[in-house]
Amino acid sequence: MVYMAHRAKARPLVVGLTGGVGCGKTVVAEEFARRGAVIISGDETGHDVVDHDRALQKQLAGEFGRDILHPRGIKRRLLARRAFADPAARQRLNELVHPALIAELITRIHTVQKRKSTPLIVVDAALIVEWKMKAPIDLLIAVWAARANRRRWLRRRGWSAAEIENRMRAQLPFAARKRAADIVLRNDGDLSALRRKAGRLWQKLTDAR
Repeated sequence: MVYMAHRAKARPLVVGLTGGVGCGKTVVAEEFARRGAVIISGDETGHDVVDHDRALQKQLAGEFGRDILHPRGIKRRLLARRAFADPAARQRLNELVHPALIAELITRIHTVQKRKSTPLIVVDAALIVEWKMKAPIDLLIAVWAARANRRRWLRRRGWSAAEIENRMRAQLPFAARKRAADIVLRNDGDLSALRRKAGRLWQKLTDAR
């Protein structure tokens, strides 16, 4: 186990949840939330950081074009298309956004940890392994699905073939996620089965508290 660490039982367990784009980790997060977990979304946190940090917006516009800006923040789909089309551009995006994003995630975790009645905190973030974000994560879960299934599901959500391939190519191979993970949940395409697996895992995690 890579992430599991000593912790005070008085505070909620903090679980990292990762997986490649289209793998089904959102379904797992929803199942945990339905059972009482507090979900902290890496995507939502990143959106909040980008939408409210004017200095960061200026830096992003300088790198990726002023047309990515709109009155309420950033045109995220346009920014993602430009960043994920080129490895150097993606690296620059990460250098600009990730430090502020990680700091905000940690702040949100610490805020929720003060609620003693919370059974579980889930940090839902595809890049949690790349960030090497261990503390304050106690346990890491990786969700796996076959690439062909992921492509099919993402096409149904309106992604173009180019967007899918660019995003998959940019993400960490699953073998690296598996090495970092304490637990792997396999998604074979039956979402009811995935929800049942998540429910059984929830029971194990909460029984162990």
